[in-house]
Amino acid sequence: MADLTERQERVLAIVVQEYVENAQPVGSETLRRHGLGVSSATIRNELAALEEHGYLKHPHTSAGRIPTEKGYRYFVESLMEEFELPPVEQRMISHQFHQVTLDVDQWMRLSAAVLAHASHSAALVTAPQSTRCRFKHVQLVSINDQVALLVLVLQEGTIKQQMLSTAEPIAQEELTRASNRLNDHFAGLNLDQIRSTALAFSEFETSVVRVVVDQMRQIDARSSHDVYRDGIMDILRQPEFSAIGRMQALLEML
Repeated sequence: MADLTERQERVLAIVVQEYVENAQPVGSETLRRHGLGVSSATIRNELAALEEHGYLKHPHTSAGRIPTEKGYRYFVESLMEEFELPPVEQRMISHQFHQVTLDVDQWMRLSAAVLAHASHSAALVTAPQSTRCRFKHVQLVSINDQVALLVLVLQEGTIKQQMLSTAEPIAQEELTRASNRLNDHFAGLNLDQIRSTALAFSEFETSVVRVVVDQMRQIDARSSHDVYRDGIMDILRQPEFSAIGRMQALLEML
């Protein structure tokens, strides 16, 4: 990026802010109202210099300029002031996250909602995902004599739950022993390593291993991350999306 003078940086910042606010090309007369203290001719020269360096561009034959991707990037990295949420809003967000369980899906949905509310715009959130999931912990909880709840926790934070039916009644003590045995042998292993484990398991433990393997296989097979969206209506209120064509293109993308 070219080195910009202090005045050029201020001109670029005003153009970005005005264009984001109004979605209209910004001309020299608009810039003069911001108290730059220089003539219209000087402002036009600075606009021309910023255009030459690739930070601004002319939309068609308009006399005003709009930011380019390079201009937005310079603004974000060098000119945009840091903003801190008010303490009341910080406490509210903290309280919201304390109210949800430690489930990745719920955290991602809440993250999208919080970001959309704070930015008054659309928010897209994806969960972090490793290349291959790895076993962390399994817990078996007795629901009744012949039904148990399997809770599978993976190292990247995914939690899966599934009900298991048993042919014979199984007490919680036996479920706990089975959980501990599987945790001892499988901790930190990926799907292929679990499949290749040559251990003698009981019939019930083998059925649990099949469920664990199936759940991990489904997660590894996912071709893309789940995307959580919020704030769509907020972004549609922005002035540039008053045109139906632009609105349709945006909704298709999202």
